[in-house]
Amino acid sequence: MTEPIRSPDGEWIWSGSTWLAAPPSLDQGGLDRIDITDKVRTTDAAVSSPKSSSVPQVLLKDSAMTGNITIHQSNADDIVSGVMDALDSFGLSNRFSPGRLTRNQCGQVRQVLDLSDSLLEQNIEMDPYVDLRLGDAAELAGWNDAARVHYERALKRFKSSGDQKGEARSYHGLGLLEERRGDYKRAERYERESLSLARMAEDKETQADALTGLGHLLSQQGTFTEATAMYQDSLSLYRQVGDRVGQANALNHLGHIPLVRGDVDKADRLFEESWNLHRQTGDRYGEAKALANRAHVASKRGDAEEARRMHTECLAIHISLQDPSGQARSEHNLGLVALSLNDYDKAEEWFRKSLALLQDIEDKDSTAATMGSLGVIAVRKGYVEEGERLIRYAHQIFEECGHKAGEATSLINLAAVASLRGDLVEQRRLNGEAIAIRRALGMPIHPWFLEQGY
Repeated sequence: MTEPIRSPDGEWIWSGSTWLAAPPSLDQGGLDRIDITDKVRTTDAAVSSPKSSSVPQVLLKDSAMTGNITIHQSNADDIVSGVMDALDSFGLSNRFSPGRLTRNQCGQVRQVLDLSDSLLEQNIEMDPYVDLRLGDAAELAGWNDAARVHYERALKRFKSSGDQKGEARSYHGLGLLEERRGDYKRAERYERESLSLARMAEDKETQADALTGLGHLLSQQGTFTEATAMYQDSLSLYRQVGDRVGQANALNHLGHIPLVRGDVDKADRLFEESWNLHRQTGDRYGEAKALANRAHVASKRGDAEEARRMHTECLAIHISLQDPSGQARSEHNLGLVALSLNDYDKAEEWFRKSLALLQDIEDKDSTAATMGSLGVIAVRKGYVEEGERLIRYAHQIFEECGHKAGEATSLINLAAVASLRGDLVEQRRLNGEAIAIRRALGMPIHPWFLEQGY
């Protein structure tokens, strides 16, 4: 197989007759098995959720975090106190969570959720703010259905008591869940409701969180101008309340927009500022996210070795945090670096590792990006049918989510497949749709497409 020609910015791969769009990176799915040299099979992943149980005595143990907490079901006050202590041990007493929970902590969360169920069985009601934090814990553990139950229960109680601040926090939590599910429109409705209520309650912290969530949703859908305004407003609010972690998150999101639009220097400045703030606050999870984006900048500048070094450092951080979601993103990004160096076997190895982790995580965007990446490799290796199936799968997910940039990438790659089959009419139609999306988003367009009259 001849070595491919890549564009200077690494964004495009020449197939011999047309340009393939390089797969998207991951900064911030189900599947059974993908085999490029055989049949491709996909199945929907089942996301496990905690089951309620009635246990006379439960022992919560995590010596690194909480020591031993023994909770006797016969004492309701002890149960509530134990639930609160456990949530505090996970860092959930504040608005920002400590990234993803470790596998050990996920087991702890399951027991805590079971305890809360036991309270309901005894007709004992907890403060809705505890329900809110239980929803956060379930979401961090990956149990989205359980998280939704707690958010909705908290929301109902907040509405009945007229607590607008609590309502705003509940809607924000539900918005984050819908974004993970890929329902951007519903997530946007929840975040806008959260923002409205937070403004009425004069809750600047929740306003900032909702603005950041809205900015990310709008950015994913290609509404970059409004997304930028949202991020800038959230950054201003975080500065007003002295929230440095929130500032770092907003700066990281702000950097993504110039990165997509080709202003690498501006993106790098914002990512570096975010990275420094995360390091100063000791937020390792945020540090890894900002460092991953700095690695994307290095890739766009053609420095593959520096990008690989940074992504390897990110991978080490996520492994140390026992964060499978972050680990999957880092492995995907290392696959992109290998792809940029034309090492298809190594790239495929990294993408498969990422996909194995995504199998247990409800993250449609990341799954689509990794499937599309495997599709590009399959096409380059000559397995056009398998490659097309993978790319179509990715395109369907991006389209369902409303992820316009990912949709454009998959359309360009499907156009390349049509070209390889000699269907020039279909190639032109698909490329036309893709370039129209990229132009509307303000994304760079390769000169070849302009020369072809797109």
